[in-house]
Amino acid sequence: MIRFKYSQLVNTAILGLMGVLIGLIYLAICWGLADLLAKPASYHLLRWEKQGLTLETAWQTTLTQLQWANDLEPEHPDLLELLARVHYLLAISNRGIKLQLTSLQQALDYNLKAIQQRPVSAYTWANVALLKSQLKQYDAQFETALKQAIVLGQWEPLVQHLVIEAGLVAWYQLPQSTRWLVLAAIERGMLIQPQLISALMNKYQRIYTLCAYLDLHKEHPGFAHTLSIDREPVQLIQFCQQVNLGESNS
Repeated sequence: MIRFKYSQLVNTAILGLMGVLIGLIYLAICWGLADLLAKPASYHLLRWEKQGLTLETAWQTTLTQLQWANDLEPEHPDLLELLARVHYLLAISNRGIKLQLTSLQQALDYNLKAIQQRPVSAYTWANVALLKSQLKQYDAQFETALKQAIVLGQWEPLVQHLVIEAGLVAWYQLPQSTRWLVLAAIERGMLIQPQLISALMNKYQRIYTLCAYLDLHKEHPGFAHTLSIDREPVQLIQFCQQVNLGESNS
């Protein structure tokens, strides 16, 4: 009787291990297939970001491949971000305002899902902030995304670009504390990519607004500390001085 029970336990254990092994093999196959589907889609996205979208059938195929990959490996942050990028490219491809807003919202939704899986990604937080600014969703979630991106990716050039663009778009809706964070991001950005940052300020017609705001508050006690840069915003001050000089000479 004891030997029979022992044999039964061994068989049960073996069956259990086989079940676990089959499950792991299934997961490995799913992950492998998801990777095979995602790689060409990622390649197409890089090409489209440089050259613009091509035929509608091409991006539909890419979107379908990524959706299949996401079905095989649900909630993987890399796949979610790729899906977000597809929808963002669709949003900026001149397909009409209604379709544009729909695509922007879908891109935002995928980035929000990615953040749940990878909450320390400055890049994803920055994308959330930019998308919400473009959708004019100036809420607590937007404030959180902007601040998280600034804290986690202060010196990452792409994060700086996205954060500053989001801050410039939403400038008039920002509270003073968040405006200072955006100014600090601009100050850091001017140290490593000054032409891009000045081009962004010019694009959104914020140069005189920012310089006036800076001039109004730069004498405020602890201003540099509030900007989280531990010194005066030298780059911004010099930039605004050049702007004022150019205006006086014109």
